Amino acid sequence: PGAPVHTIQRSTVWRTCLGLQVSASLVMVGAWRETDASGVAAKMGWSVVHAVSAMWNSGFVMKGSGLSEYLGDSRVFSCITLLSIIGSLGMPIVIDLLSFRPRGSATGASVFPIGPWCKLPSWEAGVTFALLLGAAVMLFVCETPRFLPEGLVPSRPFDLGTNFVPMREEWNNSSRWRTAVFVSATLRSAGMQSIPVSAGALSWPSYATMLACMFI
Repeated sequence: PGAPVHTIQRSTVWRTCLGLQVSASLVMVGAWRETDASGVAAKMGWSVVHAVSAMWNSGFVMKGSGLSEYLGDSRVFSCITLLSIIGSLGMPIVIDLLSFRPRGSATGASVFPIGPWCKLPSWEAGVTFALLLGAAVMLFVCETPRFLPEGLVPSRPFDLGTNFVPMREEWNNSSRWRTAVFVSATLRSAGMQSIPVSAGALSWPSYATMLACMFI
């Protein structure tokens, strides 16, 4: 009580959110394949849908396989991962953390005039990062071939489905790590749409990790 509060205008939050989504859409527009989106209008539509979905945790995807086919593209990977993290953490907290103004120097009404949201704790970013990193490491380890006992890895059917590439079948550790980071970052927004979760596509510890992250 009585401590200075860094106030953030609601308009600042909305402008920043809109700017990030527009920027991400423009970055990703050239990443989509012609077989998925032919023409500039269709590519922009795909970009906007995925950018908005990531930022606002709505989980919409344009294909049944999610974005598994595009994880190797740095434009899609970077934009969706960053927007998902920002959307999960909360834009007011992100703005507060990135502001270099002394606390209490801003004027105007705060975004949340009452309750604990008046004080945006910086430790929330650290805890979030630790959870994201921990989940990524857990997924990477559990999906590394021959690491887990066979009893913890369900038997796989003959066909997982078109364009479904499980983490366990990534051909090198860097690809598996990239997928693990993406899945960890997008669990709040894309949920289990990030990678296939049909029988045998994930180990049981990985499945439990994803459920725990979504619950948190």
